[in-house]
Parts: sequence; C-alpha cells; structure tokens
Amino acid sequence: MSKRSALVIAVTLATLASACGLVPFFATLTMGTDITFDMSGAKAVAASSPESRSLPGARGTGARATSEDAALIKILEDGSTLPLVESSHGYWSPKVAFIATGSAETDDDGSIYICFDQMASTIDGSIQFIRVYPDNHYDIIWPIDPANFAYDSTGQVSTWSWWGMDSEPLAKGPDGRLYFKVSRFNMSANADDIYAYDPRRPTEAPIRITPENSTFSIENFVVDAKGHLFIQGRPGGDYEASFMRYYTDGVTSPNIIYYASTSGSTWVRGYTTDPSGNYLIMNGYNIRGMNGIIKATIVDATTVEYQLLYPNSCGMNTWIGLTKYYGDGWTSPTAVIKQTTQGWPTSYDWLDEVTTSGVFDGAKFTARIASYFKPGETLAFPTTTPDWWKDDPEVPIGPPGSSVTIGTSPITVAVDGGTTLGSLIQQYPEEVLRELYPANKLFKDWLAENPGFENINFDNIGAMAWASDGLYGLYSSAWWGSSSSDAKLVKLVDRNGDPDLRVVQLGHSAEYPSQIKIQGDYIYYRYAILDGANQETGKHSIARQNFVGGAQEELLAPLGKDIEINNYDVSGDDSILYFTGYDIAANAVVGGRIELDTKVYIPMESAVELSQIRVID
Repeated sequence: MSKRSALVIAVTLATLASACGLVPFFATLTMGTDITFDMSGAKAVAASSPESRSLPGARGTGARATSEDAALIKILEDGSTLPLVESSHGYWSPKVAFIATGSAETDDDGSIYICFDQMASTIDGSIQFIRVYPDNHYDIIWPIDPANFAYDSTGQVSTWSWWGMDSEPLAKGPDGRLYFKVSRFNMSANADDIYAYDPRRPTEAPIRITPENSTFSIENFVVDAKGHLFIQGRPGGDYEASFMRYYTDGVTSPNIIYYASTSGSTWVRGYTTDPSGNYLIMNGYNIRGMNGIIKATIVDATTVEYQLLYPNSCGMNTWIGLTKYYGDGWTSPTAVIKQTTQGWPTSYDWLDEVTTSGVFDGAKFTARIASYFKPGETLAFPTTTPDWWKDDPEVPIGPPGSSVTIGTSPITVAVDGGTTLGSLIQQYPEEVLRELYPANKLFKDWLAENPGFENINFDNIGAMAWASDGLYGLYSSAWWGSSSSDAKLVKLVDRNGDPDLRVVQLGHSAEYPSQIKIQGDYIYYRYAILDGANQETGKHSIARQNFVGGAQEELLAPLGKDIEINNYDVSGDDSILYFTGYDIAANAVVGGRIELDTKVYIPMESAVELSQIRVID
C-alpha cells in the first residue's frame, strides 16, 4: 500500500513482532491456472460494483466491451480499459471490497492488494485477500489454508471499521508489514484478531498479533514505530464495557490507556501515534478525567504520562480547573485540591503536589499555580499570605456576611461562616484564572491573532494525520468529524509534539467536503456544487490545498464541466489524478486522468461506473 492510499486522513501503522508465535500452517501461496491477472501497461486499477456492471446505457464513448462485465479493470496510458482478471472457467466477478497499492519504500512497488467482500470460490479453494505482482502471478494472503476454509473458525478479513479505516481497513507500517483485521463469527463467540503480513517474505504466513483464542471486538487499531500495538474495542460478550490498550513487543501483558465498564463513560474518538513512536495524540473523553486533545507519552511497557493539550469546549472558553473531583472522575491536570466526599456537604483536601509530609507547602503551591492566574491576579506564597487564607482547606473562611479579596485588581467574593477554603478554590471566579489556551495569552487576544477558531469545539476533531510541519486534525461541525459543511484542518502539535495551534480554512469549507485525503503537505477533497439557494445539485468538483503554504487549486478545470464524482486517487508524487464519475447532463459514465502539472486531461474509456480507483505509482 502506498503512502497515499491509506489516508482519508488515515492512521499510520508501524511494526510489531508477534508475542504469540507464528501460525503453524501455511498452504502453498500461488494457486493454479484457474485465475489469471494481466497487469501489463496498467497505470491505474479500478473496481466496479455488481450493480453497475449491468447498468443499461452507462457506457462511455469508445469503451471496449471486453471490460464491461469485469469486477476489476486496468486503465492504460491512453485511457482505454481492459479486464485485470480472467478465469479459465469463464465469468468470475466477485465483489471487490477494497484495493491498495504497494510502494518502493516497502519493497512491493508495482504490486496491488485486492480484498473481496466475501470469500471467492476457485478450483483450488476459497480466497479473499490476495497480492498481485507486476509479473501477473499472485499470492493468497487470506485465508492461510484456502482448501480448508471454515467461516466460523478461520474468519474473514474485515472490510470496515468504526472510524478512520472505513475505505481501506488495512495499513502498512514503517517496517513494511501490512496489518489487517480478521473477524470470526460462530454460535458461541464473535471475535476479532489483528494479523501482519510481510511483503518481503511472501512465503511466510501472516502472523497473529493479538492473543490466540482472544474474544475481543476490535473497533480500530494502530501500530507505532516502536512496536506498540494499540487496540480500541470491547471485551468478548460485554456490550457495555470498552477499552483501549497497547501491547509492547516482547511483553505478554498489555497496558491500559482506559477501561470503562459502563457504556459512554469513557471513550477515544480519534488517535494517532507520532512518527517516532514516543507518544499518542488522542481526542478523548474522561481519559484519566481529562476531556479533549490529550498527549499520552509511552514511557515504557507499564507507564504512560498524560497531558491535556486542549480541552473539549465550545470556543475553547475553558478556564483552569483547580479541583480533582471525587473518585478520580473529571480530573483536572491543574488541580491543587481533591474532593474527598461525595454529595453534600462536600469536603476537600490538598493534593500531594502542594504538600510536604502531608502538610500544606506554600512554595509548592506557588510554583504549581503561578501560571494559572491572569496577569496581576497571582497569589504569592509564602511571603504574602492573605489574612483569610487557611492552611487547612476544611477551615471556614471569615464570619457570616463577610467577603474576601482574590488577586490584586481586586475581585471580591462573598463568604459566610460555612464557606471553607476548599469550596472557595473549587469555585474560583473566572475573572481570576487564566483560560487554558496556547501561548499563555488571554483567549480574546489569541483569537484575534488566529482567525478561524470561533466556536470550534475540539470534540469535533476525529481523524488526524501528520504533515511535514506537525499533526493536523480534521474538524467538522458535524459530530465525529465526518464529511459535512464547515470543515477545517486544525494544526494540533509541531513535529516535536508541542502545542502549536492554527486553523487551515478550506476554500470550499461550507460546500460539504468529502473523500478527504491528506498526502504530504496537501489536502485533497471533493466538494459539492451548490445552486443559487445553496442546495446541492448532485455535481461535484475536486480541489487540493497546500495547508503549509495555503495555496489552493481547482483540479477538474481541464475537464471543463462539473460531474458527480464517485471516487478519485492521486499518485504519490502529487502529479496525476484519476477520477471516475457520472456526467448528469450526458447521462453517461465519465472519468479519466488529469496531469496536475500540465493540466492535460486524458478521458478514460469505461463501460461502467467504478466504485473505486487506485493509481499505480
């Protein structure tokens, strides 16, 4: 799979050697002469759906009838199409789930990977996931034993996931291995496994990465550059509980990022590892009590350090939280007190971070909270202590009807005989505390310098991808970061993992961007053509934007008209775009290649609508 084909902002995966050992049996990979491929001259490959193969009248001018019923076709330099696969027994056209391409970096340049929606029958057995080489021979990746496939025990390659890999549920790590999920279904248990296939060792069986006989329901997975396998999913048979954990190469027991026994109490929406494998960036809810964009540094196989980078809140109007609430829920990383009872009345105690031998330490308190207060509002300890300050957070402040002054401006807060220092800290007024935002500036000042963040809720950032200057997340006003109007790219951290916020406004952000791909420093996307009443017309165009430099280009201008886009792909060097779609005005299939440097358009001869297309670099 090339570096470009895995992203609709996709998850980068890396190496992890199995702690469970090799699968003990592997059949001869290359099968007989029942099925033959012809890769010669192919510049791109494409798949059609069974519904479109018999579509009446859906024929491009000059299309060759030989490709009309093909599930897989190849596209030649001149735009003509031919069948990619043929069977010696006549018609053989199983539904294709996805196609991926190899790359020079991982020693499978020119190969393509094809996964069928279900097992496809051949004279030699069942096949689902295969690798086709440039010389036309092919290997079977799954099932391991094609002649003895059993639906309930062997399982099938999963062709979708809950997020991030919906269009291509596999990825290749920096070690070159291809990771994919296999799902098993039977009367006693449903379970998922992660397997890894090494294209450089094609005679070796895929290796199971997850524990043997596990009963996980795996929603998504990531493998980082240091061999940590991250899994987000559910325990077998427990539909309320969920977890996110990681395995370390050579260590049997996994470590937990979170475990939730109740549905919806804790979750991670989107996550990615940094290119070096040192940390995880995730959009999480109630992760160690933190909500928002969180950095989890992997110290070792058993230790993770967490840092809240940006809170999930509309417009980022979030002030410093000084309280760690009861039962460790809703923990603020900036807390100085902890809630020790649940319900009313509430009692508080100092956190260990501001005590010495269990006694309040003014110097530690000062060091911890120095940056939490707005300029001119700091509390100085131990040299200057307000008269109302009590070293014990449970001691009442002042007599009934009195008030205290916080900061130097001053700000006055009413207290009575029942107000304790702990309850006062728990509700420090917003005017006193700095808001939590980048560069330690007042939010209104920072916002004026960084237009585009108005009303952004970090809860709506789902998919993330690394570019040359840092990590970007896809923001959408629709929940889950799905394709919708008002889409933006938000830079989250620099290449060192330090906070570095800025927003990239897409030129067509309000025109329902979709099929978004990040490649290098470009974001490619399809957008809707709207009418005068801002309603969708069913037509689309494609644009790309350099989100480091900001320049945007319209890519379908050489075509000279707007069409309904089904699918598109871009070469790894950002020079060629292939697309397939439907010309509404002409009532015909249309597609082709656009040279992005020269703006030359070469139409593709296609007899049918194509559901997906992949460029062969």
